[in-house]
Amino acid sequence: MTHSPTPWRPGKNDGAVVCDDENLGPHNLDGLKHYGGRVVCESAMPRNAEFIVLACNAHSDLLAACKAAVPMLDPNETTAPILRELDEITQTLRTAIKLAEPEGT
Repeated sequence: MTHSPTPWRPGKNDGAVVCDDENLGPHNLDGLKHYGGRVVCESAMPRNAEFIVLACNAHSDLLAACKAAVPMLDPNETTAPILRELDEITQTLRTAIKLAEPEGT
């Protein structure tokens, strides 16, 4: 899947989601100032824009945490987990949770 690289953030205008991706092509300076970055989305409801930012910024870490955890938790896996791997996976999961939760929760 190809998309604008994260991190994304809410734009200056309600409902906009922006990033700093220079590969999105030419943007005029007025547009960059108006939105506060390069536009990923410009018409979401403000509460949805915040959720889009939160979910998209956490996606890669959540996916990596899930992929790392599944073999450790699947009783059909032939490799037995070792303590170091569990510790790394636990840290990855904690990082993913922190990224997925809104600030202040």
